[in-house]
Amino acid sequence: MSVTSTGSAGYSLVNETFTTERAAGNTLLGKDEFLKILITQLSNQDPLEPLNQAEFIGQMAQFAQVEQTANLNEKVDTLEGYLRFSSASLVGSNVSFVDYDGYSRDSKVEAVIFDGNGVSLKMESGFIIPVDRVERIS
Repeated sequence: MSVTSTGSAGYSLVNETFTTERAAGNTLLGKDEFLKILITQLSNQDPLEPLNQAEFIGQMAQFAQVEQTANLNEKVDTLEGYLRFSSASLVGSNVSFVDYDGYSRDSKVEAVIFDGNGVSLKMESGFIIPVDRVERIS
């Protein structure tokens, strides 16, 4: 990828890099990619027209947001692991839950299902419910 940057502080390179990442199937711009783009932009800027200070501060704030979002995602993944672990202990327990029609029902948990929708419970009564529909465990 060759880009000549003149006066636009490498914005064409930023756009091309982002477009290339999307074409390669990467739809999310992570903190490493963002930092790589920022460094490329700074190293290719025109010395006669340096990057505006306000723009630079804005980009650094964006980088901080990307990093915080990545950290938040790690914490959510950890919480999901805890949810999976604690849900497994429900097998064999009697629970009260709200079915899809809004009725409160009681049944024994037969199995725990981990899928793309989160954690669900397979009940002896035949229902498969998301774990957040459980009202009481006995």
